[in-house]
Amino acid sequence: MSEGQLNYCGFYKEELLLKTIKDREICQIYLFPYENHLKLKINEEVTDVVQIELEDFLSMISKKSPNLQAESIFTGEQIPLSYSDFCPHHFDYYQSVVQAILSSR
Repeated sequence: MSEGQLNYCGFYKEELLLKTIKDREICQIYLFPYENHLKLKINEEVTDVVQIELEDFLSMISKKSPNLQAESIFTGEQIPLSYSDFCPHHFDYYQSVVQAILSSR
């Protein structure tokens, strides 16, 4: 993967309140068209990379469905995920990412 393959979609500012920490972040949003033949490596910050249906994700973040089915791109295993399995971001952040994906189609 090269930097030229990344599609910059903008940024999102947020403030996360985690117990005793106030975390102010500027999230840079990039999209990358994943192809099955690409080999990805994970590190200590990432435990897996999964493929999900966008509609299922929208349903989950809008609390219409408590979870969704994902498929690990490393093992092919079907994995049930809930909102708490994702990085702790505000609803508006996820909405920005979804909008970027929809705009790129």
